[in-house]
Amino acid sequence: MGGGAVHERRETLHACGWVLLAAALPAAPPPEEPPGERPGVTSPEVYGVFFHGPSFRVLEAGWRHGEGAVGREPLNLPLHPLPPGAPGATDPRRLELCFQLAAAWRLGRDGNLGLPRSCDRISWGLAADAGAPPAVAIVEPRDDGAFDARVLDREGRRLLTLTGYRTVALPGTVDGGAVRPFRAALADAAPVGAA
Repeated sequence: MGGGAVHERRETLHACGWVLLAAALPAAPPPEEPPGERPGVTSPEVYGVFFHGPSFRVLEAGWRHGEGAVGREPLNLPLHPLPPGAPGATDPRRLELCFQLAAAWRLGRDGNLGLPRSCDRISWGLAADAGAPPAVAIVEPRDDGAFDARVLDREGRRLLTLTGYRTVALPGTVDGGAVRPFRAALADAAPVGAA
């Protein structure tokens, strides 16, 4: 036989978990007032460091809120990554908004870019088509190093709740000049808002 390359089949498990289905969504928490916007890190600053393509550039702005941060999604995201009519309970970019905001907070605090490692629970509060943009994410650090987060629509309705989200630091360092806007927006400011 010829001297062609031998290709082995490889599988990579990126995530696993339990999915609990219910006949109906649980009662939604009461709406809360979305936090007011403040000067913060901007989309060009974020994506000068982050590596996401246009469909997942979900963090338009981020600012300090209590000990955590608030991030706003863009008003006009590119088309939803799932084709029309495809099954799906939520737009995955709302979860990605939480991930990227936690990474931005971590970058501002300790200069490390945190990639997703694990989470304890993700709960969706409304259907995928609910909550017109721009939604906001609120990320709060916990004493154990994890984050809790929630995503609210413009009316303050909860679209998503993320608990026990943990990151792992991307090896290497981020240029100090690139970190400066994250630090100014998410770490150096005096605490504002409620935690």
